[in-house]
Amino acid sequence: YLRARLDERVIGRVLSAHCEHLEISVPRSWLQGWRAGVNVEGGWLLDVGVHWIRLLRLLLGEVRQVSAHTTGAATAHGATLHAWLAFEHCAGAATFALSFRAAEAGPAAADAAVG
Repeated sequence: YLRARLDERVIGRVLSAHCEHLEISVPRSWLQGWRAGVNVEGGWLLDVGVHWIRLLRLLLGEVRQVSAHTTGAATAHGATLHAWLAFEHCAGAATFALSFRAAEAGPAAADAAVG
Protein backbone atom coordinates (compact mmCIF):
# COMPACT_ATOMS: atom_id res chain seq x y z
CA TYR A 1 0.00 0.00 0.00
CA LEU A 2 2.69 2.49 1.00
CA ARG A 3 4.84 1.75 -2.08
CA ALA A 4 1.78 2.38 -4.30
CA ARG A 5 1.14 5.73 -2.57
CA LEU A 6 4.78 6.70 -3.11
CA ASP A 7 4.59 5.71 -6.80
CA GLU A 8 1.42 7.80 -7.21
CA ARG A 9 3.18 10.71 -5.42
CA VAL A 10 0.20 10.98 -3.08
CA ILE A 11 2.49 11.38 -0.08
CA GLY A 12 5.38 13.06 -1.85
CA ARG A 13 9.03 12.26 -2.33
CA VAL A 14 11.05 10.52 0.39
CA LEU A 15 13.79 12.88 1.54
CA SER A 16 15.46 10.63 4.11
CA ALA A 17 14.83 7.47 6.10
CA HIS A 18 16.01 5.83 9.31
CA CYS A 19 15.56 2.23 10.40
CA GLU A 20 16.69 0.98 13.80
CA HIS A 21 16.34 -2.38 15.55
CA LEU A 22 17.85 -2.92 19.00
CA GLU A 23 17.44 -6.21 20.83
CA ILE A 24 18.51 -7.79 24.09
CA SER A 25 18.33 -11.57 23.96
CA VAL A 26 19.12 -14.58 26.11
CA PRO A 27 22.64 -15.75 25.22
CA ARG A 28 22.59 -18.14 22.29
CA SER A 29 18.77 -18.22 22.25
CA TRP A 30 18.87 -17.47 18.54
CA LEU A 31 21.56 -20.10 17.84
CA GLN A 32 19.16 -22.90 16.99
CA GLY A 33 18.46 -24.88 13.83
CA TRP A 34 20.38 -23.67 10.79
CA ARG A 35 21.74 -20.68 12.74
CA ALA A 36 23.86 -23.01 14.89
CA GLY A 37 25.89 -24.24 11.89
CA VAL A 38 29.60 -23.50 12.07
CA ASN A 39 29.65 -22.47 8.39
CA VAL A 40 26.95 -19.81 8.77
CA GLU A 41 28.50 -16.36 8.37
CA GLY A 42 26.98 -13.09 9.51
CA GLY A 43 25.21 -14.37 12.61
CA TRP A 44 22.40 -12.33 14.12
CA LEU A 45 23.08 -9.24 11.99
CA LEU A 46 22.49 -11.18 8.79
CA ASP A 47 19.58 -13.18 10.19
CA VAL A 48 17.64 -10.10 11.29
CA GLY A 49 19.10 -7.47 8.97
CA VAL A 50 17.91 -9.03 5.71
CA HIS A 51 14.28 -8.52 6.73
CA TRP A 52 14.74 -4.80 7.45
CA ILE A 53 16.75 -4.26 4.26
CA ARG A 54 13.98 -6.00 2.30
CA LEU A 55 11.44 -3.55 3.73
CA LEU A 56 13.64 -0.56 2.91
CA ARG A 57 14.17 -1.85 -0.65
CA LEU A 58 10.43 -2.37 -1.07
CA LEU A 59 9.73 1.23 -0.04
CA LEU A 60 12.79 3.04 -1.39
CA GLY A 61 13.91 0.98 -4.38
CA GLU A 62 17.25 -0.65 -5.00
CA VAL A 63 20.35 0.25 -3.04
CA ARG A 64 22.73 2.47 -5.01
CA GLN A 65 25.52 2.96 -2.47
CA VAL A 66 26.44 1.61 0.98
CA SER A 67 28.89 2.52 3.69
CA ALA A 68 28.75 0.32 6.79
CA HIS A 69 30.63 -0.61 9.94
CA THR A 70 30.07 -3.75 12.03
CA THR A 71 31.35 -5.00 15.35
CA GLY A 72 30.95 -8.49 16.77
CA ALA A 73 29.08 -9.89 13.75
CA ALA A 74 30.13 -13.48 14.38
CA THR A 75 29.69 -13.62 18.15
CA ALA A 76 26.80 -14.68 20.35
CA HIS A 77 27.53 -11.92 22.89
CA GLY A 78 26.52 -8.95 20.83
CA ALA A 79 26.82 -7.32 17.44
CA THR A 80 26.22 -3.90 15.96
CA LEU A 81 25.83 -2.56 12.43
CA HIS A 82 25.65 1.10 11.44
CA ALA A 83 25.08 1.85 7.78
CA TRP A 84 24.49 4.76 5.45
CA LEU A 85 22.62 3.83 2.28
CA ALA A 86 21.60 5.63 -0.90
CA PHE A 87 18.41 4.25 -2.44
CA GLU A 88 16.90 4.62 -5.89
CA HIS A 89 13.77 6.47 -4.66
CA CYS A 90 15.18 8.46 -1.73
CA ALA A 91 16.43 11.99 -2.36
CA GLY A 92 18.83 11.92 0.60
CA ALA A 93 20.45 9.22 2.64
CA ALA A 94 18.96 6.45 4.69
CA THR A 95 20.56 5.34 7.92
CA PHE A 96 20.28 1.84 9.31
CA ALA A 97 21.23 0.73 12.84
CA LEU A 98 21.01 -2.85 14.02
CA SER A 99 22.26 -3.92 17.43
CA PHE A 100 22.04 -7.05 19.54
CA ARG A 101 23.32 -7.66 23.04
CA ALA A 102 23.11 -10.87 25.00
CA ALA A 103 21.33 -10.60 28.34
CA GLU A 104 23.05 -11.94 31.43
CA ALA A 105 22.78 -15.71 31.78
CA GLY A 106 20.43 -17.27 34.30
CA PRO A 107 16.68 -17.89 34.76
CA ALA A 108 15.85 -14.32 35.85
CA ALA A 109 17.67 -12.85 32.85
CA ALA A 110 15.93 -15.30 30.51
CA ASP A 111 12.52 -14.29 31.85
CA ALA A 112 13.38 -10.59 31.54
CA ALA A 113 14.61 -10.96 27.95
CA VAL A 114 11.56 -12.92 26.84
CA GLY A 115 8.87 -11.02 28.74
